[in-house]
Amino acid sequence: MEVISHVVSIGASAPYDGPPPQPTDLPAIDASPVRAYDKAAEEAMIAEIEAAKKDGDTLGGVVEVVASGLPVGLGSFTSGDNRLDGQLAAAVMGIQAIKGVEIGDGFATARRRGSAAHDEMYPGPDGVVRSTNRAGGLEGGMTNGQPLRVRAAMKPISTVPRAWPPWI
Repeated sequence: MEVISHVVSIGASAPYDGPPPQPTDLPAIDASPVRAYDKAAEEAMIAEIEAAKKDGDTLGGVVEVVASGLPVGLGSFTSGDNRLDGQLAAAVMGIQAIKGVEIGDGFATARRRGSAAHDEMYPGPDGVVRSTNRAGGLEGGMTNGQPLRVRAAMKPISTVPRAWPPWI
């Protein structure tokens, strides 16, 4: 099993929406001052940070964790408290300032029709192959052999250096 994480966006910077990074991308992510996988996204994040610093403000952001090489069937489909997606969401939401959790393309998939929301499957030489990973490696509360993708949205810290309006 291999796990890699990267920053998807900071503040209002355009989020990185390309394919998830691979373990071989880790040195480049580690070299980024904001742990960005994409150079254009990195530049936008740094510009957003500089603008917020100038304004005496704070920023939130989105991070993604990708776990590859998981066996099929981790989790459970039988009860909600044993579903891996529920356990992951609860664990991530338990981190201070995290206000949203997404598995796979969860939020984007909510805007799709059902016919465009599933991961198409076809037979491959070693079994079932999926053409996409919109489900983020989880189906029915269990891993499906695809990379597990979890995103977390962190709110900006509300304690800002500039003064509050006098009526508060």
